[in-house]
Order: sequence, then structure tokens, then C-alpha cells
Amino acid sequence: MLTIQEVIDLHDKVEKVRLDDSLMDYLLAIVAATRHTDRLALGVSTRGAMALHKSAKALALVRNREYCLPDDIKTLAPLVLSHRVLLPAGQGPKGRRPEEAERVIRDLVESIPVPL
Repeated sequence: MLTIQEVIDLHDKVEKVRLDDSLMDYLLAIVAATRHTDRLALGVSTRGAMALHKSAKALALVRNREYCLPDDIKTLAPLVLSHRVLLPAGQGPKGRRPEEAERVIRDLVESIPVPL
């Protein structure tokens, strides 16, 4: 079990992980794609983008890096964003089918060029 101070220290370490501007553009392109596809009735919000940003930095830290890679974003996007979207009417209760939403996000991620 972690102490409060250890949690605060981890939070501070996550904040210090670097995410290059090109990766931020990549992350935002993924979020924008969720807002402009007919496969979703409602795309990811700004808060969803912020959650993906922080999650990618945390994953980099867990993987012993002080910087993010495109794979951090690609890996987490379907998991972090799928519950933040709505599918069109008739696709599950109130547009919520987690596996379908994850598939849509995965497809969108694959359609966006990874920065070099």
C-alpha cells in the first residue's frame, strides 16, 4: 500500500514526463477524429483528451521512461477514450457498447499517421 506522500511523489513524476509537441498534435488528431466520424454520435471531450494525455505520461513512467512514445498513446486511446464516446442510436443501451466503441477508437487511431 502506498502512503499519501508516495502518491504525491508519483503524481509529480508523471507531471515531469515529456510529451513532445508532435505527440500532442497526434493525440489531438485522434480526439478530433472521434468528433468527425459518422461511426460515433458523440466524440471525445476536452476532458477526455486530458485523461489520455495524463495516462500516456503515466504509462511512460511505468515503463521507466521520462518521455512518451506514440505507442503509449496508441495503446491507451481505446481504453481511455471508449467510455467517453456515444455510438449512434440503436447500437446498444443509450449508445454504450464498450467493445464496439473500443473498435471504433482503434480504427481511428490506425487511420492517423504516427509522427516521426
